[in-house]
Amino acid sequence: MSSGICSECGAEAWEPYEPATPRVPGLVVRPLRQGPPADVRRFECPLSEALGGVEIGRTILVSGKPGVGKSTEVAALASRIAPVLRGVVYWLDREMEEAQVFELFQRSGSPTDRVRRVAPSFDGEASGTWRDALRAVGEDAAVIVVDSLQRWAARDVEQTELLETLKRGKVTALVVSHTNKAGQAAGRMGNQHDVDAEVMVKKRKFVSSKCRWTPTPRVTARQPFVQAETSSKNAASSSKA
Repeated sequence: MSSGICSECGAEAWEPYEPATPRVPGLVVRPLRQGPPADVRRFECPLSEALGGVEIGRTILVSGKPGVGKSTEVAALASRIAPVLRGVVYWLDREMEEAQVFELFQRSGSPTDRVRRVAPSFDGEASGTWRDALRAVGEDAAVIVVDSLQRWAARDVEQTELLETLKRGKVTALVVSHTNKAGQAAGRMGNQHDVDAEVMVKKRKFVSSKCRWTPTPRVTARQPFVQAETSSKNAASSSKA
C-alpha cells in the first residue's frame, strides 16, 4: 500500500502499491501462491511406510550397504506403484543379471508383469549410457528405477545431471545408491540435495533423513519379507498370467 494526501479535503489516502519488478534474463519473478496439493499415496510395503507414503512424481534416493536389501525393498515399492498408476516399471539395471533382478521381485512377493528391464546389451557395440537408458523408457512409465546411481554415472558431474534429468521428467524415480566408508550415500554430498527424499536401508530399520512430504528424521523398524507369503503370491500371479 502507498499513502498520499487528498487534494480536495487534505485527508491521507491509501491505495494499493505495486512495486515495479525488474526483468532479469533467465529468471521469473511472481507473487507467492499456494500450489496444488501434494499427491501422496501409501502403498503396502516397508519402504512406503519408511517414507510416510510416496509423493507421485518425486525422486527418492535409497542407500545402504552391499547386500542389505536395497534393491529388494525398491522392487517391492515399484511393483505396487505401477498398477495403481496403470503404468510400467522401467528397471535401469547395471548391477545384476536378469535372473537376479527377477529374484528380487520373487523375494518380496511382487509381480513382474509390469516390469521392463533396461540394460546394456554388451553385444560388441558401444555400451549404453544412462542417457540411452532414459531414451528407452516409454511413455507408459509409472516408475523409473536406477540400479545403481554409481554404476550408471561414475563421475560426480554425471550423477548430478542424471538426478536433475530424473526430477525434470516428473516420473516417480527410485535411485539405488552405494554407501561410502562412513556409511553415508556414496558420491558428492549434493546428491542428497538433488533428490526429494533419501532413506537409508539398514539391517533392522529404515532411516529417512530427508523427505519433502514427511517430517524427518524418521526411523521405522524393518521386518524381513516372509518367504512363504512370497511363494503364494507369485503362484497366484502366475495363474492369472
